[in-house]
Amino acid sequence: MSKAYTIRNWTVKRGRDNDFLATWKVFAGWMISQQGAIGPIRLFKDNLDPAHYISIDSWEDENVRDSIQASVHFGKQSYKLEQLAMDFSYRSFSLEAEEAH
Repeated sequence: MSKAYTIRNWTVKRGRDNDFLATWKVFAGWMISQQGAIGPIRLFKDNLDPAHYISIDSWEDENVRDSIQASVHFGKQSYKLEQLAMDFSYRSFSLEAEEAH
C-alpha cells in the first residue's frame, strides 16, 4: 500500500476565522500525534476568497488514515470545525506521481 492523503475544503463563516484557525490547530496537532501520520499537516487560505481554506494531511497508508478518521476523537474535533464553516467537504487521494528537484 502507498501513502494516503486527505484534502479538506472549508468555507468559514463570516467573522469566525480566528476561531476556525485555533480549532484547526488543535485538530491538526492531534492528528499529527497519531501513529501513521506523516507531517506536516498544512492549512492553506485562498487568496481570492479569504473565507475558503484547504487542508492537506498525509498518512502511511489508507488503513491508517481510515482508522484515525473513524475514531471518536476525530469525529468530535471534525464536528467542531464543521460548526465554524458554512460549507465543508473532503476527498481521499492516493499519490499517483511525484517530481522532486
